[in-house]
Amino acid sequence: MLASSCQPTPVYEETLAVNQEGWLYEDQYSFEITVEDTISLHDMHLDIDHTPDFAYQNTYLNITTSFPKQEDKVERLNIQLAEKNGKWIGKCNSETCKLKVYMLDKFKFADEGVYSFSISQYSREENLKGIQSIGLKVYQNKS
Repeated sequence: MLASSCQPTPVYEETLAVNQEGWLYEDQYSFEITVEDTISLHDMHLDIDHTPDFAYQNTYLNITTSFPKQEDKVERLNIQLAEKNGKWIGKCNSETCKLKVYMLDKFKFADEGVYSFSISQYSREENLKGIQSIGLKVYQNKS
């Protein structure tokens, strides 16, 4: 009880389930954040849940950021899910592995308005099986 009360509360948090049949190239999972605070520092991370029998050590994601007053930006991320010896990096049980990917630390939103983060898979497989959900969290940095 005490440990959970010390955890910071996200200013934004959403988790989207990935299609159980697999994640196709054309499938995008989008998160929209309405930003009013351009003064405070923030931290952002991505939560990825996958099955313990996921076939790959890593996966590639394309993340498109749409800004209120700037052109869209597309970045490709290589997400390491397992160590070279095959041990999963995230916390696993018999049904799922949960991995937290730190994306941005101590950043400020440049403008007020709506930001959109759209995530698509860019792996070797057109239909990537084993990813269960994608979540995005934004915290106000208190340090």
